[in-house]
Amino acid sequence: MHNYFELIGWFGVLHVLMLHRGDLTLATEVDQASFFRIFRENLLLMVSFHAEATTARTQLGQALLTFQNLIGVLMTFLVLARVIAMLPPPKSLDKHDP
Repeated sequence: MHNYFELIGWFGVLHVLMLHRGDLTLATEVDQASFFRIFRENLLLMVSFHAEATTARTQLGQALLTFQNLIGVLMTFLVLARVIAMLPPPKSLDKHDP
């Protein structure tokens, strides 16, 4: 799980850089890009695969959002695999097993 939040942090840094370059924009009701707003946008993008207020203005911005979605899918599968691996094995229904 810590890797998930680390990735959100690194993507947050990229979002801030691309917001200043003009590759990404936030919705008009959001005037400033605060830490919590960027963190929330990145979390929404990686978990639900839809950013609420972030839109891409250039191909580089679109590539960043697409790459972040793909990483979100991969991390979701990894977390799900770790949770399934922690589950106890099912008991056998065969009467001859000890």
